[in-house]
Amino acid sequence: MSMRKILIALSIAAAATTSASAATIWTSAGPGSDVAGACTVDFDGATCAAVSYGTAAGSITTGSVGGVTAQPPGSTGNYLTVGPTIGTPVDITIDAGADYNYFGLLAGSLDAYNTIAFTLTDSSVLSYTGSQLAAAANQSATGNQQQGIYWNIFLGADVFFNQIRLTSTQNAFESDNHAFAKVPVPATLGLLGLGLLGLGAIGRRRA
Repeated sequence: MSMRKILIALSIAAAATTSASAATIWTSAGPGSDVAGACTVDFDGATCAAVSYGTAAGSITTGSVGGVTAQPPGSTGNYLTVGPTIGTPVDITIDAGADYNYFGLLAGSLDAYNTIAFTLTDSSVLSYTGSQLAAAANQSATGNQQQGIYWNIFLGADVFFNQIRLTSTQNAFESDNHAFAKVPVPATLGLLGLGLLGLGAIGRRRA
């Protein structure tokens, strides 16, 4: 790992609370997950039996609307968009016993005001802003609508989540091809070979 990547990881870790949890974040070419056995929700009909989406907010749509939403590069057909105009947040609920510790998504135009929050099975919350995700991949959270990246988040071998909350305080947080999996430690996945780009230690807070 380069010194720049180490410094990025340390700067993220500095923002953590005393009960921090380390997650492994890397990017891949996409438009889908490279993790073997991952179940993918593509918003065009492919679903995961253990995963359900709240319908009170957000929108499953296609195409782009100026000032409201932009389809992520690499996304085809429908995608999920979250924001004040469309509705926010969107909650993703995982059935008990699924034991998912990996989440992947194709995300376009990441912004600092986009947030992914994992509620873990011990009721603690692990949260990432768009800025933190972008920093882990040596990117900037500038809302670049030409930028489509597949983000992979591995929480740990024994760190499982039962909910994901996608939030955006401004328009918008667009994503597609959500992937879920229970995976072993990163070494057995060959994550370094997939191009590990960052490590983030983000604070947990008790719900």
